[in-house]
Amino acid sequence: MENPMNNKSFERQPTLTTVTALILLLSIAFPASSGAADVNSCFVRKMMGYSQVGTNLPVVRPNPFSFAADAYADSSDALREGWIRSPGGTNRPVVWATQQYRLPSFSFREDFATQGSMDAVYPGGSYTIELLTAHDGNRTNTLELPLGGFPQSPWLRNLDAAQGMDPRADFSFTWTSFTGATAADEIQFQLWQQGNPGTLVFSADPFYPATNTFILVPRNTLLYGTGYVGFLVFVKVVQSDTGSYPGARLLSAYDSFTLFTFRTRPPPSLRITINDQIATLAWPLFYDSWLLQELDDPSRPEAGRLVEKPVVPVGDSYNVTVPATNHSSFYRLIHN
Repeated sequence: MENPMNNKSFERQPTLTTVTALILLLSIAFPASSGAADVNSCFVRKMMGYSQVGTNLPVVRPNPFSFAADAYADSSDALREGWIRSPGGTNRPVVWATQQYRLPSFSFREDFATQGSMDAVYPGGSYTIELLTAHDGNRTNTLELPLGGFPQSPWLRNLDAAQGMDPRADFSFTWTSFTGATAADEIQFQLWQQGNPGTLVFSADPFYPATNTFILVPRNTLLYGTGYVGFLVFVKVVQSDTGSYPGARLLSAYDSFTLFTFRTRPPPSLRITINDQIATLAWPLFYDSWLLQELDDPSRPEAGRLVEKPVVPVGDSYNVTVPATNHSSFYRLIHN
C-alpha cells in the first residue's frame, strides 16, 4: 500500500487482504456518533500491538507501535479533504480506507519499532484535525494526546476453547480484567473472516464498558469450517469531546490490542455403508443437534423430509438404518 504521507488528497485504496491491513482497519472500525454532521467521529490514537496463540501470554508484534488518525464521514462525498497536524506543525493527509458500519472511513497510520521513535515523530501535545466537508464547511478541532503509557496487553483466557467451536452454539470469549480502567475507558472486540478481511462479521456494542471481562458471540454468527482473525482492544481514553463539533465525537486514546486467530468446527460428514439390503447412515456424536433428511431431488431441498427412523448411538457415531431399495434417495444433515 502506498504511504499515505505521499498522497496529496483522498485516494481510494486497494482491497485490504492481509493481517497488516486488518490492523489498519482496527484503527478505523470504531462505532461512530449518530449525529447528522458530515463527519460523525474523529480519532487520534497511539497503539501497541500483540499476538496470542492458544492460552499463552500475548507477545509483542513486529513494529508494534502505531500512530493513527481517523475520520468517519456521513456519506462518500461528505468529507472532501482532511489533514492531521502534529504538535511539530507537520500536516499529513487522511485518505480513503474502507467503509465500515455503513459509513465511509478515512485514515492515516504510521508504524514504528519502538515507542521512543514514535514519540519523536509524534510528540505529546495538541493534535489539530482539519476537515473540508460538503455541508459543515471547514472544521478545525484539536485533541490533546500527551506522552503516556499503554494499557497492559489484553489476554484471552479461553482462546484454546475457541478452536473448533460449534458456530451453531453461543460462545463467550473471556479475558483478564483491564487494569486501572475507569468509567471513561472502553473495550473493543472484533472478528473478521480470514480470506475476506473487508467484512467485519462481529463487533462489540459501541463503547463496550472497560469493566467487562467477556463477550458473547451469538449462535449462527460464524460459519462452519472457517478461519477468523480477532482483535481485543483496551482503550485508555485521554480526551472525549462531543461539543466542539456538534453531531460528532472526537477522541484521543492510548490503545493496546491483541490479535488472535481461530477456526470453527468443520460441518458434519455423513457416511453410508450398505450391507444385506440395509443402508446405515452415520455421523459423529458431537453433532448431536443435527437431523437426517431424505430428498428425492437434491436441487429441491425445500421438499426434503425428516427420516423417521431411530437414531442410535454406536461407538463415536449416531447411526440410522434404512432399507436399501431400488429407487434413488439423497440424504443430508440439517441443523435442528
